[in-house]
Amino acid sequence: MFFVICVTATKQGYEDFLRYKADKMVNKLLVTVIRNSKEVEILCEDIIPGELVKITRDCDVPCDLILLKSSDGGKCSITTANLDGETNLKTLSVPRGLPNVEIDKLHTLGHIECEYANTDLYSFNGRIELPVNLNRISIIPIEIEAHTIPLMAENLMLRGSRVKNTEWVIAVAVYCGQNTKLALNSKITKNKMSSSEQYINKYLAFFIILLLAMVTTSYFIKVYYDTFHSEHNIYIAQVQDDYAVTAFL
Repeated sequence: MFFVICVTATKQGYEDFLRYKADKMVNKLLVTVIRNSKEVEILCEDIIPGELVKITRDCDVPCDLILLKSSDGGKCSITTANLDGETNLKTLSVPRGLPNVEIDKLHTLGHIECEYANTDLYSFNGRIELPVNLNRISIIPIEIEAHTIPLMAENLMLRGSRVKNTEWVIAVAVYCGQNTKLALNSKITKNKMSSSEQYINKYLAFFIILLLAMVTTSYFIKVYYDTFHSEHNIYIAQVQDDYAVTAFL
């Protein structure tokens, strides 16, 4: 049993190490963001909500993003095979009514307000507030009367999806790190067991308890006979010598 436990622990530890290496590799990927009207490359793990991210063709989406601009006139094709296994292309679009501004002016559009992160891959609710004289996009709730643009699932680019047939897109980050829908759906779940395994485990537990009971009973019987009936150990040399000495005396 000790050997089996050691082998299992080693196997699971090795698998955890491989997952750690894979996570580190993904988190250290370079991503292009737009800061101060300039394209800057940063690590994927350094993206924060409100960051303007540029993604080129055949590149993976690093976090959950709201599409703001694309080379295809507000449309973008993606594949979500890594998320739901579907290999067909899906089309996303820029929110309807969003002003068509230059890339270096996107950070001045307004505020984004969205729901708390959840595990549903096919639903999203939020809005873009377009007040006047805002300096940058930020993910904070506001109470300013302004033009409101609704956000839906067709505007959301999910982490793990990949841009296809579109040269480039500009999007703003809304969920990062463990708050992305992919990360929320990757939580550890309860192990499933078949009915046969449950049946075997019940009998295994019964035999372990029976074995412990037999060992305990045998131990107390042995102690009793050693204390009150030591002559039953006549096959032991020490007991025979004691009898010989007694007989000589």
